[in-house]
Amino acid sequence: MIDVEDIYELAPVPRGMLVHGLRAPQDGAYVEQTLLRLAGPLDGAAFWDAWQLVVDRHPSLRTGVHWRDVRVPVQVVRRGVVLPHEELDWRGAPPAEVERRLRDLLDTERRAGLDLERPPLLRVALVHHGDDAHVVALRMSHLVVDGWSVGVLCGEFVAAYRALAAGRVPVLPPAPPLRPYVERWARRAGDPDELAFWRAETAGWVPPPPVRSADAGEAAGDLPHGLVEVDAGAVAERLDRAARRARVSRHSVVQASWSLVLAAATGRDDVAAGTTFAHRPADVSGVEGVVGCLLATVPVRVHVSDDAPVDDWLAGVQATVQRVRDHLDVPLADVQRVAGTPAGAELVETLVEHMNVPLPAVDLGAHGPRLVGVAMDSRPHVPLSLVVPPGDLPLRLVHDTRRVGAGAARALLEATVRVVDALADAGAHDGRVTVAALRGLLGDVPDLTVPDPAAGSSADAVDGPPEAAPRAGTETEVAAVLAELLDQPALGRGQDLLELGLHSLLGTRVVNRLARRLGVDVPLRVLFERPTVAGLARTVDALLAAAAAPADAPAGAAGGSGTAPARTSGHRADRAPDQPHGPASDLTAHVRLDDDVRRAAAGAADPRPGFRGGVLLTGATGTVGAALLAALLRGTPAHVVCLVRGRADAGRERVLAALAASGGDEDAADRVEVVSGNLARPLLGLDEETFRTLARRVDDVLHAGASVNFLPPYRRLAPTNVQGVVEVLRLAALGGARVHHVSSTAVHGGWQPGGADHPEGRLGPVPPGLENGYEQSKWVAEQVVGLAHDRGLPVTVHRLGRMAGDSVTGRWKLGDVLSQVLRACVALGEVPDTEAEIDLMPVDVAARAVVAAGASAASTGRWLTVASRSRFTFPVLAEALGDLGVPARTVPLDPWAGGLRRLAADDPGSTWAMVLAVLEPWLADLHAGRREGRYATDEAVRLAGPDAAGVPVDAELVGRYLRHLADAGFVTPAPAGAR
Repeated sequence: MIDVEDIYELAPVPRGMLVHGLRAPQDGAYVEQTLLRLAGPLDGAAFWDAWQLVVDRHPSLRTGVHWRDVRVPVQVVRRGVVLPHEELDWRGAPPAEVERRLRDLLDTERRAGLDLERPPLLRVALVHHGDDAHVVALRMSHLVVDGWSVGVLCGEFVAAYRALAAGRVPVLPPAPPLRPYVERWARRAGDPDELAFWRAETAGWVPPPPVRSADAGEAAGDLPHGLVEVDAGAVAERLDRAARRARVSRHSVVQASWSLVLAAATGRDDVAAGTTFAHRPADVSGVEGVVGCLLATVPVRVHVSDDAPVDDWLAGVQATVQRVRDHLDVPLADVQRVAGTPAGAELVETLVEHMNVPLPAVDLGAHGPRLVGVAMDSRPHVPLSLVVPPGDLPLRLVHDTRRVGAGAARALLEATVRVVDALADAGAHDGRVTVAALRGLLGDVPDLTVPDPAAGSSADAVDGPPEAAPRAGTETEVAAVLAELLDQPALGRGQDLLELGLHSLLGTRVVNRLARRLGVDVPLRVLFERPTVAGLARTVDALLAAAAAPADAPAGAAGGSGTAPARTSGHRADRAPDQPHGPASDLTAHVRLDDDVRRAAAGAADPRPGFRGGVLLTGATGTVGAALLAALLRGTPAHVVCLVRGRADAGRERVLAALAASGGDEDAADRVEVVSGNLARPLLGLDEETFRTLARRVDDVLHAGASVNFLPPYRRLAPTNVQGVVEVLRLAALGGARVHHVSSTAVHGGWQPGGADHPEGRLGPVPPGLENGYEQSKWVAEQVVGLAHDRGLPVTVHRLGRMAGDSVTGRWKLGDVLSQVLRACVALGEVPDTEAEIDLMPVDVAARAVVAAGASAASTGRWLTVASRSRFTFPVLAEALGDLGVPARTVPLDPWAGGLRRLAADDPGSTWAMVLAVLEPWLADLHAGRREGRYATDEAVRLAGPDAAGVPVDAELVGRYLRHLADAGFVTPAPAGAR
């Protein structure tokens, strides 16, 4: 259709949500509702125009979800979608009446659900209940947004509203697309290493009976979920105290507390609760700004040992949380499968959800109101969900009243809070108190293993022996459909279809096929309530009879809800061969280059000046790549072909946006060409003909593309950072191009006692002490380039130091580790008292040096280092802050680190936790007297000029960076009372 922009499959998590929603549409699950209460004058036109702009920006909001008559559910993105205006005037209504109307509005929406095939899957209602009092009711399908996305959307709305209300055109950075994230799921589907991890993690696990309390019953209304809450203010303080005392995260305290309560309620010492993590992988470009359902739910298995000291047990829970968080690329349904969970059973029936919602400060400026209240409501399909919200929102336990009554839910939540209180009591826990003592504080915990009186009926009693042949008529028709889809030669009328492999996703194909073949719409939930040929045939007959009956005749279709797990299908991801999984000492076994990657002929031309013809540039949308593109366009006549992920037209927009942000010459954009590809795929993700054509067209390859992330292990980075180098070298060997490989000083490994001097030149064959996956991947990549050099390929290695922002504009990539350190210092109002020196190289200066050196024929075959001889120090930061009038005191390193840990503990899902994870080794190095080495740059300076040695890192330069970070709203001084 002409208005269709894109079509792609649903990712596994929203696919599972879709299936659960289809099975029990009356439950109102996965309709996300957020209320924003505003006080102050509101510009109505700017309000609606701002929300329309937000919808226009994000493919997810212009998405319809389709599952009928397709192999797998798909997202269909429309080019243009009009957001309906729903504006209600309740001025004059008493406050109690306003609240009643709001509840009715939200409940009505939840009952009806959202028509998933009709975008936008966002509804906005603007309610006026006073001249300066408003409520914004956001209702969204969880299939297309997660909690993080709500924060992104609200932040963009605020920025757009402020501009529109002031008469300006909103200027927002390009919105990153969702498609790369969905494609990443497809690439990684069925990863045997991930499945092996979960097989080991769930070994010996026996699911408990279905959760049910004695006071379970029918829903009080037509919506089955209830909720109980406790005030978050006091709980948050106790959580923080418990986390600080035990030196673990808030997440771990909550997970441990709930696990202990769950153990008491089920009578088991081996318990598992699902935990939902934000799933925003660093190898997806711009992932922090992607709007969509980017989540992963995995089980966290906890062994409750009475003899264990409390702090040791908490540390073990935290280790488990951290371990599983590194293995989020397997859908919960696949974890359930490798765990050997019996058909019809659930691996976990409770969730712990940390709502990672980075809500911005909703201050709409002089032309708009301010935020005075937030309420959020999420209803999952599981019987129990412990929700840990952001900020001051109450701690909440959402419960399915058909499985767990309100009294039991209240008792479970209160028991959880008592555990948190005990864990926070520093006086009672001196390291010798055991888990058994905590059990004594639980009080009366309700039993969650009460049998369901309606359970126990046998299919055999109704359907006869499983092997009995289907009866003629409907049973034969139904059996034919099921046998084909389950790949069975024949089916007995009483066979359990779940045991034969029927799962929720396949169930959508079954009901679609029955609709076409028999002309009847079978509710998906019924398929799992009667998972036999005979049972399903009876349902079909009843539906056909109801359709043929007069309009006033009673209908006879069965209702209810099922709990069968969703499973996903997908092709095996392409992987780099023999990715190492062991320590750095094993890396040498993975320095490999295919035999066909070598110099094409012995008589190849002598080295020549670079960047005079066609140049293939990788990583052009990243900070370094964009600066390199700007330097190429400004300093050479080259025609630059940029390899980007995603569609070429969207990729070109991203490349040009990155070029403009780096201060590049947009008038030279006609020398920029974009090719859609992927470093982690064979032949760079290109077909063979395109790959060969590109090889003939380029004279140089400037390879700057890489996944720069210090947290994932080597095996997660190797496909891009190592195998991408192999494919670049393959292309260069095919066409005779010269390769300029952008490496990192990280290849020298961690800090050493007193520091060390690192000469330029090729590395030795034995890896140094490489402490993280990024360092390891860059070391292997350099070694692979060395193999290519030995085979006669013209190569140059440009080893870059730690990159900072632009030296002229101060523009810095928001969120990288060092900018986060600056942010922490400003937020704390404190600068650590340490003389440690840190390498810091402005990105524009480094890019000029690389291009200048690469343009010289003399650089071929050389390993060059581009790093600053002038170092960043914290006294310089303190001076720069003073020059800007930002109050900051100098404190010893340990108190400063403690303040950072408090920031991370306050919000475990925030970037503070990531910064802390990276900085903890740095802090340990400082305590041990280890320092960062210095890097020789003589050869690079000889070929590229003084830029290769950087510029002075003084208070003026650091102040320039701080001003940019402040203008972008990234750094905010601490309130005076907080210092």
